[in-house]
Amino acid sequence: MRENMVGPSNKTSPNSYFIFGYFGRKNVGDDAMLYSILQELFRLDPGAFISILSPNSVVIPDTQQKYVTYVKPKILAVLRGIWNTSFFVLGGGTHLSDYGNIANAFKVNILLLSLITYSKVLRKRVLIISNGFGPLETVLGKIIVKRICKLSDRICVRDQTSYKYLIDWKLQHKGRLTFDISVLLDMFNCTEKNDSKNSILGISVTPVHEIYYDNKDKDNALVTKLRNTLNDWLSKNSNAEVWLFTFHGKSHDDDTWITESLRRSITSPSRVKIIPYSQDPRVVLSTVGKCNAFVGMKYHSCVFAYINQLPLLIIDYHPKCRSFGKEIGLPDKAITSLHEVIEGNFAQYFDSFITDPREYRGNLSLEDAKKRAKLVYEDISCVY
Repeated sequence: MRENMVGPSNKTSPNSYFIFGYFGRKNVGDDAMLYSILQELFRLDPGAFISILSPNSVVIPDTQQKYVTYVKPKILAVLRGIWNTSFFVLGGGTHLSDYGNIANAFKVNILLLSLITYSKVLRKRVLIISNGFGPLETVLGKIIVKRICKLSDRICVRDQTSYKYLIDWKLQHKGRLTFDISVLLDMFNCTEKNDSKNSILGISVTPVHEIYYDNKDKDNALVTKLRNTLNDWLSKNSNAEVWLFTFHGKSHDDDTWITESLRRSITSPSRVKIIPYSQDPRVVLSTVGKCNAFVGMKYHSCVFAYINQLPLLIIDYHPKCRSFGKEIGLPDKAITSLHEVIEGNFAQYFDSFITDPREYRGNLSLEDAKKRAKLVYEDISCVY
């Protein structure tokens, strides 16, 4: 594997890309988006050379190994990486937001504005693909993100909520409504179903209050409310199992401790297990496909349940989760807020979910979602 590009003296490739994202940090969702971006980008441009911002190597398509280099998250390495490419790509995720800790969000937005401005000074083309915008609740946040969008050549957002920002800013001529790019992972025969006689409920949890508000006690309260409902369900259904998925492995802001806490609190330990983080998002997708139904907090746990066409109950720890639920056409009763869970209302949502799971599937077909995701690459090709 090649290391960082050596510097400004290198000749710029006409088909080279610098991909900025939260990669190499043990997050299944980001792993999935990167894999799909690379997979489709190489279909469009087989001779591309790609630099990925990542502190570690990640699972990528085998045929692309020799065309990919990793750039460490150090400012000089990033500036050199952008210098040596023709495209700056902001790849996937919810980077452009001021949700949670305002100071941290402001730092990220200023960093992105600076890098994109630097890219434009160097006459690089800037692409924002498979992104979700917002929420943007501050005047400064809106100003910065609007400026980022104005500087960009093409913008592909994954949901109507994000696209509305472009409409409000009169920038829809630069943008397109697409879909989360990870939906294209399903072409990898990742839908192996469960052959067990037991009913398997998949669950993803994340310590949202600790991450965004430094309030671990509230996450413990969340565990308690979920535990009570799950214990009651398991006591009434002897053929039921719970699989707890770790979508963000041991690292900064990971899901590990809260997932382990929930497992320990369930009173039928032989019928609950943790599915650990895997570097290969296709493995996780396949494992989600063995479940009979899914309760998702992490955004991409919900996407993976949708890909596998599972009944889905969303706990919207972040507005992007509700936006996804609306995008795929889930009914209101399939999306519950954190406040409702902590106030003790999760049981009634869960009972309805278990009683009639057929009503907890979205009405957006997987085929249509994949068609929308592939529109990203039409936009890339139009700026060559």
